[in-house]
Amino acid sequence: MGDPSGRERNGGRAGDLEEEPGSEDRGWVLNSMRSRVIASCLLYTSLIIVLVAVSAPGLTDILSDSNSSLEGGASGAVGSLSDNTSLQQPQLVWNRTFPEVTTPNWVSRHSRAYRVLDSDDGGLVIGGNTDIVNTTFGSDDSDLYLLKVDAEGSKIWERGYGGPGGDSLTGGIVKSGDGGYVLAGSATIGQEIRTWVLRVDGEGNVVWNRTYAGDYARYIARTEDGGFLVGASKLFKIDPDGQVVWESPFEGGPAVEAGDGGYVVAGGKGIYKLSEQGGLLWELACSVSPSYLIKSSDGGFIGAGTIMQSSYNDAYVVTVDYYGKKLWEAVYGNSTPWTYHYVTGLFDRGRGTSLVVGCTDNTSSCLIFVLEFDDRGRLAWQKLHDPNGTTGMYRAIETTDGGYLITGQYQPQPCYDLHAYCAKPKAYVLKIDSNGDKVMDGIYHWGWFASGYDAIEVGRGEYVVVGTASPTRSAQGEALVFKISIPVPELGGFLRSGYVALLGLVPVVAVGLALLARRSHLQQKRIASPKID
Repeated sequence: MGDPSGRERNGGRAGDLEEEPGSEDRGWVLNSMRSRVIASCLLYTSLIIVLVAVSAPGLTDILSDSNSSLEGGASGAVGSLSDNTSLQQPQLVWNRTFPEVTTPNWVSRHSRAYRVLDSDDGGLVIGGNTDIVNTTFGSDDSDLYLLKVDAEGSKIWERGYGGPGGDSLTGGIVKSGDGGYVLAGSATIGQEIRTWVLRVDGEGNVVWNRTYAGDYARYIARTEDGGFLVGASKLFKIDPDGQVVWESPFEGGPAVEAGDGGYVVAGGKGIYKLSEQGGLLWELACSVSPSYLIKSSDGGFIGAGTIMQSSYNDAYVVTVDYYGKKLWEAVYGNSTPWTYHYVTGLFDRGRGTSLVVGCTDNTSSCLIFVLEFDDRGRLAWQKLHDPNGTTGMYRAIETTDGGYLITGQYQPQPCYDLHAYCAKPKAYVLKIDSNGDKVMDGIYHWGWFASGYDAIEVGRGEYVVVGTASPTRSAQGEALVFKISIPVPELGGFLRSGYVALLGLVPVVAVGLALLARRSHLQQKRIASPKID
């Protein structure tokens, strides 16, 4: 009688039963071997895809673009590479300069754009200073300057604010919450310099303006309850109408809301926390009063600044927990005479790490440094960028692609005499990725002089930079606004984003599941097959 299980018996006793592989087992073995070969091939293919996803540059990254031509605004402006390490520089989309403008009350002479905000209608609001002839007061002094442009950089309106003395925008601009803006600076009244705050509507018309005892404003921020925190020689809070809610005896620098109604502030050579009513909760002495202060993702706070000495400066970083306990502090720089380290940006990297951006000035050029500190204050890595002539870095912003954009000024060689025929200063932009490596940089000049003081991201790979420019050596400065575009990898970005890397693992997972399913099926089939004693 044939063995229905496909096996033949060698003996009469079950204990002596010894089975030979039948045709089904041999088929299973062959199929298993073939499956393993296929799985191995797919595995290696997937690994190759993963490696390509991690390392391959985007297709748009390899496109080369020559110097961009300019439209509108200044004449003779040309962008050029700072060195040969970038394949291209950011493309100049448009540029605008705003020269002398006469209004019923004032005539602009020399405008500088220091800060830029996005407006609720898709435009931009730009603040700075302007040297003007005030036809009302008959004076020739500095005043606050506010400019609104649309998405293409075309002027919508511009305003000047000031009195008979010198006034300046020193604390910045914030949105008021109703479509308007609040500016913080200083006002000169007689021989006294006072803290000045003014609120304007969406058209730039003054809603109210008030001065407060103290010197120039260093900082302003809108609080969750609609009021404003102003840092000057004293920190104080005002309501939406500019009335003082409380005043602290401590110096006010950058501040952040603690999340419990209170405020953590840097000032007076330390960091301190105030209650919702302005009462002191804790105070921590530091080596220097941080010029940058942010809230970290772990609930603590990170501060950074510059330790200033007579012959050198060093960069300083400190982290504090929620209760005011110093976790660590670090100093970057070796106290080398005539070498100055300045911090221009501070960012939280998560998991207790922080990123510091700054500039090392050795009297001949500015070497840009990017530092990452771990959760114990140890320098995890540093990246240095030498544009071979940068004279200053003024602003660093975080971008939506995880990188950073740095703006400043470029000059190929030192020029101590502005009337000498030396290289003219130019606006400089550097884009780096999340690892601090350079993506690309660009140099832009408009006639005699140009500089970039601030920037804002307005779209995917698109940025607007503001600063000042002078068309000729004898001309007064003009507010400068220009837009640049940095190619964002399409296919390359898709690869680097990890989606293709995940797709590369799909065949491995599919084959693995198929093998498991087949093996389970065959095992069940073998168990179901009857044995003949």
